[in-house]
Amino acid sequence: MERKGFFDSLAQFVMLLSLIIAIVCTLGSFVCHFISPESKNLFLQLSFCAYGWMVFISVGPSALRSAFMKVDVLVNVLFPENVRKKLALICEILMAALVIAMFYFSLKVFQQTLAGGDKFAVAFDITEKIKRFGAPGGPALDAFAANAPRIPMWSAYLAAVIGFGLGIISYIIRVFKGGR
Repeated sequence: MERKGFFDSLAQFVMLLSLIIAIVCTLGSFVCHFISPESKNLFLQLSFCAYGWMVFISVGPSALRSAFMKVDVLVNVLFPENVRKKLALICEILMAALVIAMFYFSLKVFQQTLAGGDKFAVAFDITEKIKRFGAPGGPALDAFAANAPRIPMWSAYLAAVIGFGLGIISYIIRVFKGGR
């Protein structure tokens, strides 16, 4: 059995913590639906954010183990062993390029979000969409914006930056360990 490295252990801890937070927040939103409906959105947004962190952080350990989804049924039937190895190498190179590209683009989005000021996940997104469609604003919309959860968007976008960054580190580790 292979010993886990620091980044692998850290990523797995953050994934587990995110899963626990997501489950608790999902349960909290269900309970708040009956007890305090106005606080339901906060728990929903927190659970969405936690699920996002879990998914993006899993890129690192997945890249380290080459555990991305593959469709080997046709490849195993149609191609001999030496061609399969070359196809596997091509797929790994393409996945590494995709992880690098996604890191770059997620970093750009994260930087734009930080530069844009204090945008919040629910309050501004929904109120801006309502205003864009020409619906009248008024006190109801203002009250919604005032009571909406204030979860900063950068906290959600940071998950993609860290996750794809861990993916790049994992590919670098694999290259120096001899590929696998």
